[in-house]
Amino acid sequence: MFGSKSNTGGFPDADDVDDDDGDDLKEEVEDPRKYPLTINPIHKPPSRRSKRPLLPIHVRVIDKDKEENRSNNSEKRLRLEERSDSVNSLESLASSTTAGSSLTSPMSSSSSLPTIFSQLQMMTTIPSKPTTAAQFFHDWRKLKRDSDLAAKYIKQMGEEDYLIFGSSLEYGCLSEILELLVWEFLPRNWEVLSHLEGLASVRRFSTLTLFLSEKDRANVRKLISECDPSVQGLLLEKYSVSSS
Repeated sequence: MFGSKSNTGGFPDADDVDDDDGDDLKEEVEDPRKYPLTINPIHKPPSRRSKRPLLPIHVRVIDKDKEENRSNNSEKRLRLEERSDSVNSLESLASSTTAGSSLTSPMSSSSSLPTIFSQLQMMTTIPSKPTTAAQFFHDWRKLKRDSDLAAKYIKQMGEEDYLIFGSSLEYGCLSEILELLVWEFLPRNWEVLSHLEGLASVRRFSTLTLFLSEKDRANVRKLISECDPSVQGLLLEKYSVSSS
């Protein structure tokens, strides 16, 4: 069929193919411009299609609110676990500290005695008479817990010493001083007139009297009743308190 160059298979031999033809085939394969850049789908007739059934795809509908609640609950559980771990660590640290402190030497415990003694001495020592309002408030916060020390501290002050307050005296401090005068000065027969006059000379005192409670007014009446009768009317007027 192909003459003398044909073989039994009907295809030309390898020797019959020229080298130039092989180069042309390589160029056709290697040149990408001769092939499309997109891949098109393959359309098969029904007779050539696969007969295997499709794999089932399980679809689960997720409720967004339930998933958020579940995530929030998991976060809360993690936080609780972290807190419990921190509490356990603190308890173990406290127990180890207690065990270590119980094993301290007597020398270390004896060295803390001067510190305790100095603190007790500071608590029983009355500060000097204040010269500024800041000094008074600093001392008063420490001494008002002990009525005896507070009374001795106030006793150092005269009528003119109350001028250090200026306009910084507040109702709470005024109420505490009036109660201290009733419960500590009167039983000891200490003089209260100079303190009542000194408090009344403070700036904005007329405004402070507007905040006096019934208990404060009763204390003022009791204190004024122990003063000289010639000054009782003036003091009642300054404190805006009636005689009855």
